[in-house]
Amino acid sequence: MLFPLGVWACSQRVLPVVTQVDAVYLQTYDKAFPDSNRIAKGRELYLRKCGKCHYLYPPSEYPVSEWYEQVGEMATRSHLSAKDSAFIVMYLRAVIALDSLMIDAGDTPAGQGAD
Repeated sequence: MLFPLGVWACSQRVLPVVTQVDAVYLQTYDKAFPDSNRIAKGRELYLRKCGKCHYLYPPSEYPVSEWYEQVGEMATRSHLSAKDSAFIVMYLRAVIALDSLMIDAGDTPAGQGAD
């Protein structure tokens, strides 16, 4: 059974992992996408910095433009550097893009395995 990213498991800390293959796939569509190490750093920061104080929203909860706003607003409160904020947005943007590309191709959303 397949579940979209919007339907999360009971644990709010289950977030999709963007693999090296995923990152290369994204780069074939847009050369501006970062490598998997930068995306992984963004995921780790999202878990550690954002999840420390509140619920971690699924990346697909907001469009990328709104994530830029949300992360920007929270950066001051959470003492995030501009670089760390950028890493977080890289991760969120990558998951959203992967989901969009895979849904268009009829594949499984990022981080979700087929049963």
